[in-house]
Amino acid sequence: MTDNTGASCGRAIAAKAVSIAFHPLIVPTYAAIAVLFGGHTIWSIFMPLHMRVTLVWYVLVATALIPLAVMPILKSAKLIESYSLITARDRVIPMLFMAVCYMSAMFVLSDKAGIDAARRFFIGPAVIMVLLAAISSRWKISTHTTAPGAATALFLSITYAGYGVLTAGVLVSVVIAGLLGSARMATGQHTLSQVTTGFLLGFFAMLLSLVF
Repeated sequence: MTDNTGASCGRAIAAKAVSIAFHPLIVPTYAAIAVLFGGHTIWSIFMPLHMRVTLVWYVLVATALIPLAVMPILKSAKLIESYSLITARDRVIPMLFMAVCYMSAMFVLSDKAGIDAARRFFIGPAVIMVLLAAISSRWKISTHTTAPGAATALFLSITYAGYGVLTAGVLVSVVIAGLLGSARMATGQHTLSQVTTGFLLGFFAMLLSLVF
């Protein structure tokens, strides 16, 4: 009985660790690092180091630090009930704010990374956030698996467009999506349909934004 309890606690801790390590707020920064510093992309080869570091910092601030800083404000204004965003009501406003953050990052970084590159990186996630907000008002879709789904589409599009070789990034993103999906189901946060739909939404919404 003790062994089973210990094993269950261990799985729960591992699932929690995976959810935190690959939280939707930090995945965009991981993706930016992969594109700007790996895979022999045109950005990692031709863009100066200081500019790539600056871009990663901008992505981190716009898509993770600012949203985190706003959470206490939303809670104090009673726009959300808890930081865990368990209920549908709690998730809508932060997601819409995230969409604004992505659009703002697109305009700010257009001068540094180029208008087309900035649009490709940020318009898809902004659309995804709006879709997630709409869906989350009625159904608890997994945002955790949406992030690696979008990253998978980004890496695939870069590779097939000839801008670099990010096949390893594609494989890693799919593995991370699997780990996240398993972790979210293990902790009872989501069902199989919710994590699967989250990944597919992120993948196809990002892919369509990159194609068009």
